[in-house]
Amino acid sequence: MRKTLMLALVVLVVASCGAPQSLVDFQRVASSQGLVFGMPRFERTPEEVQEVVDFELAMADMMLLGIAEQEPSQVTFDSVFAGMDHALFGVMTTLNRLWLMKETRQEPEVRQTCTAQVQKISEWLVSVQYREDLYNICQAYVQRLENGLVLPLEGEDKMLYLETMRDYRRAGFSLDAATRGKVAKLKNTLSRLESEFDTNITDASVVLEFSKEDLKGVPEEFLQSSLTAAGRHVVRATVTPDYMAVMENAFLEETRRRLNTARYSVAMAENGPLLNKLVSVRRQIASLLGYETWADYQIEPKMAGTSRRAIGFAEELAEGLAPKFEKEVEVLRQLKVQETGNKTAVIHWWDFRYYQNKMMREQFAVDSSELRNFFVLENVLAGMFDVYQRIFGLRFTKLEPEWAWVDDLQLWAVADAATGEPLGMFFLDLFPRPGKYNHFAQFDVIGGKLLADGRYQRPVAALVCNFTPGVGDAPALM
Repeated sequence: MRKTLMLALVVLVVASCGAPQSLVDFQRVASSQGLVFGMPRFERTPEEVQEVVDFELAMADMMLLGIAEQEPSQVTFDSVFAGMDHALFGVMTTLNRLWLMKETRQEPEVRQTCTAQVQKISEWLVSVQYREDLYNICQAYVQRLENGLVLPLEGEDKMLYLETMRDYRRAGFSLDAATRGKVAKLKNTLSRLESEFDTNITDASVVLEFSKEDLKGVPEEFLQSSLTAAGRHVVRATVTPDYMAVMENAFLEETRRRLNTARYSVAMAENGPLLNKLVSVRRQIASLLGYETWADYQIEPKMAGTSRRAIGFAEELAEGLAPKFEKEVEVLRQLKVQETGNKTAVIHWWDFRYYQNKMMREQFAVDSSELRNFFVLENVLAGMFDVYQRIFGLRFTKLEPEWAWVDDLQLWAVADAATGEPLGMFFLDLFPRPGKYNHFAQFDVIGGKLLADGRYQRPVAALVCNFTPGVGDAPALM
């Protein structure tokens, strides 16, 4: 009853004062509802990054030690499983933030430090996973639960308990200590290899130069934006909008082949040997843990359950779609025959986007290049927000970031339109630049979580995109 009256009071206050328009306004409303609506503080220098990681790891170690040293006969769900979740929250939040920073920050030295510290945290998490004192205190709770000394769990508490014990089993706690030690060491090796592999791709800058004749058919706005002082055109193979503009429109097959080959051989010299090592380490981990393959190990907690079931589903789907697929490929092949005069023409990987686009123009009068002019990026964002606001009863409010890692960064707050209750925030990093993650992805920044003091932390996310920016007075298009 008191909660209902409080909510009604908050709604009246919001209605009388108007919708929140600033971060401070949102935080005031959030505080009155038992919510935390905090803005992440992004470290500015390599030294700050290292300091915050050292601090968070030390705090977590202290909290985890307290959990492990409990009297086993007195443990509860809150003192063990919820306690571990609380202890790790600061570290996981730092890991999320640094992962975003290593993919978006403009300063190479900050990106490098974030990459190193992400690896440090990853190795620390492996060490926590293999701490026997924490496993033993969890087992003490299992015994109390099975003996009826504590109440049965329900809802998310039960899920956290089951997933934690499942993860201990998957880590090899049914095996001897020596085998677990080997697995832990291999997991750290795997983490370093994966980090190096990803970094090589993110840091890669593959730029091809073409003449105007090479880019025959490519939209004029792209030609203008890619023109160099020497009269050549630069195409960034790893930037998706550049790649799509050429692959969908370039008349010359050799141009499409060159670009496609460049895009899909990014960092091949560096990552080829790494990939061989990755596969080998994954195979060793799976074998030590008793799984037939790495795929079986990875997919076990997911819906499919086994690699055989997942592969079977994919093969069955492919078999069912094959007749339709072959028919559609033949349609594209006939377009290539007509254009080239070669009756034995083959649709290669670098051809299908071009002829698919050609088919859409000639058979359906849909020209994607012309269509883009109707989708100005800012208008699309406004329209999309409007749709979500009406369907889900939300309100999006643009805020001023306390600090921005790039000048055109956007920050948006999301609230319940009826009550004004703050639901979360998200950043929009829309355009490509050197050193930035070169695809489209969503990054967690702060996860939503029920905190130890009973308040709820609202989530913060970041959408990292690579749309082509506008040239001169022309707006950016989708």
